[in-house]
Amino acid sequence: MNIINALLGVMSEEQKNKALSDMLSNNNFRIGKIENDRYVIMQQYEAFAEFWLKRNGGLTISYCTAYDRLELTEKIMLNLLINKFVEGGRSDEI
Repeated sequence: MNIINALLGVMSEEQKNKALSDMLSNNNFRIGKIENDRYVIMQQYEAFAEFWLKRNGGLTISYCTAYDRLELTEKIMLNLLINKFVEGGRSDEI
């Protein structure tokens, strides 16, 4: 996880947006609302992570065991999706 955060930290916003655009057009990750401000990111009915916002504005992510089977690039893109979703005025699904 530290590698992913480091890579996200050195990517420019333009690089992040391009990577996110590529990911959205080339795969089928989806974010769905579970309850209140609690969400799940999944692909073909397999959950990879649940995440929610704390009252103080913090973000908590709970990774599922399926997350370990993803390639590094998929993990990076999955985390980019979560970041973009949280920062970008969330809708119920992207």
